[in-house]
Amino acid sequence: MKLPVTTLSRALRPFPVQLSLPLHWGELDAAGSINTLYFAKFFEAGRRSYYLQVLKPQVSPSSYASFAAPTTIGPILKSCQFEFFTPVPFDGPGSRLEIGTRIKTLLADRFVWELVVLSNSPRLLQASESTSAPASAADGYVLVARGEAVSVMFDYSLHKKALVPSDIADAIRTAEQSDVQQRADQRAGE
Repeated sequence: MKLPVTTLSRALRPFPVQLSLPLHWGELDAAGSINTLYFAKFFEAGRRSYYLQVLKPQVSPSSYASFAAPTTIGPILKSCQFEFFTPVPFDGPGSRLEIGTRIKTLLADRFVWELVVLSNSPRLLQASESTSAPASAADGYVLVARGEAVSVMFDYSLHKKALVPSDIADAIRTAEQSDVQQRADQRAGE
């Protein structure tokens, strides 16, 4: 099956946070591809970048500090799943992956992340088909993985679920520009 080729700007348009990560030889598996275990690390980097690029500039320093390194109320990863479309080859020094991160659903006590990973590996591009006619081979990217994760707000002092703080929810709504599905009226206990 040939994978579709697209431009980076088209693929990452819906994602307010975009991150470029280097690949390393030590991330290879026995087959010579990037080990899928590392995608959890790549997705964590995407979520962390969201906190730094979206939330930190829009909330008070004390609110961000509590959220990012919680001693009271902060996020905890409840679940995550990955869908892999093709093995990612390591093309040597300079090999990179592009990560797109967004929050697609905001609930009273949690948010649902959507993450994508793209590669412009020459080997992947040669084996793929162009669907949006990139201007040059350097502009072509292949979607190699997609993931979804759920972060639940947790009160670390009381050891129980909590609500998303209003300033954090407002910052998410602003970043996602109403694309985020809001269900703020859903009870935290559900």
